Amino acid sequence: MTTPSEQPEQQPEHHAQSTPTPALSDALRQLGEQIEETARTVLSSERTREIQANVTTGLKDVMANLQKALENLKTNPQVQDLTDRAQKGLTEAQQSSFFKDLQETLAKALSHASTQLSEFSERIKTEHASAPDQATPQNIPIEPAHPPSDADSAATGPTVRLDP
Repeated sequence: MTTPSEQPEQQPEHHAQSTPTPALSDALRQLGEQIEETARTVLSSERTREIQANVTTGLKDVMANLQKALENLKTNPQVQDLTDRAQKGLTEAQQSSFFKDLQETLAKALSHASTQLSEFSERIKTEHASAPDQATPQNIPIEPAHPPSDADSAATGPTVRLDP
């Protein structure tokens, strides 16, 4: 059995020699496969099927109740009177100059927004077309968050920057 002071010295050697660090693409592929497998398992479970059946039944009940409520509203004389008055008010509002001005302003604003979206979409398409298929690797220097103390540099030797 090893003593606690021997254990930290052996662990870094063990990790360095046992398995190399997987490439980022391999790690992402493995994660994607695990997510896919988990999703399949969850979706194919009996409990999920029960929940889906309950939700479907509940939605059918809600739809049936809404249809009944709408039929009751259609036959209610107060609702019919309110609908008639709202239609008359809407017709009068549509004929007013304020409503026409509002429509013109909204149409201009929507047209401008559509033009801006189209230009933005074209810029994105141009950027994607001119970008290479694979990103070129970048040389990003990594510096420690805390500079080494004199005691650390004496134990490891002088620090040499490798920036180009």
